[in-house]
Amino acid sequence: MLPAEPFAASVVLAGAAANGAVTWCAPVTTATEARAVVMEASQLRAQASRAADWLESDLATRLRQRADFLEARLVDPLWRAFAKRALQIAA
Repeated sequence: MLPAEPFAASVVLAGAAANGAVTWCAPVTTATEARAVVMEASQLRAQASRAADWLESDLATRLRQRADFLEARLVDPLWRAFAKRALQIAA
């Protein structure tokens, strides 16, 4: 995950690098969408914890990575419009 953070606590844009390319995370657009992302990421982390308890470390890692990728969508509200426009220009 490659977060772009102008201030210590503000995510502006994030993406995952693989095979010489970056897959950018689309920022959430509303508080409702942000809450849904937080809930889904929390559920994935709980599943990852159970998978680790069952000694399924590969599955646990994949679930945690998915949760990280979801949480990367939680762009600071002040930066959401900018991030969305930057992704449109980059596409």
